[in-house]
Amino acid sequence: MESYSADRQIVLSTHSAQVVDRFAPRKLRLVERESGHTRVHALSAADRDLAIRYLRDQGSLSDFVFRRSDA
Repeated sequence: MESYSADRQIVLSTHSAQVVDRFAPRKLRLVERESGHTRVHALSAADRDLAIRYLRDQGSLSDFVFRRSDA
């Protein structure tokens, strides 16, 4: 994906933990439905820091993202 996207933007939608785990927290965009509206956003700076610590100490990016979305 990285080499193919060098000269173009690629949008990939997935629920796959294996796909999420291939990306860095800064590259991830979350799509959420709130009050009948769809919202697309990057992880906040604070969440990126938490994700990086989580990756280093505890688990995978998909664990971090999917556990947060279940809360």
